[in-house]
Amino acid sequence: MTARTIIITNGISGITQRVAATDTVQVLGTAATLTLAANTSKSRIGVLITVETNPIRLAFGADAVQTGGSEVGHVIAAGESFYISNGYEAINASFINMNAQANGILQVTPYFEAPNA
Repeated sequence: MTARTIIITNGISGITQRVAATDTVQVLGTAATLTLAANTSKSRIGVLITVETNPIRLAFGADAVQTGGSEVGHVIAAGESFYISNGYEAINASFINMNAQANGILQVTPYFEAPNA
């Protein structure tokens, strides 16, 4: 796999969290506590996600569906990182294992608007 670089040019990071994708659909904002330490007064502007193990499905506006011929969601392979640059979509995205009983481990870092300089 080719190494990829993600450059985030805007905002400040919150706390990175480890989240497991399972055989049950989850909502990203519920599975990960996407807060900025003790300061939650800043608007969320995006989320950086890295899939460490086993591919997942990620869906917007609908529940991600794993199997059964009606699969829904973008397949994100292990080793891939991506940035969702819409705070609302970031917390409302749903995700699930791509394959049954093959949990995917995610590293999730929220980004918030930067304080005024």
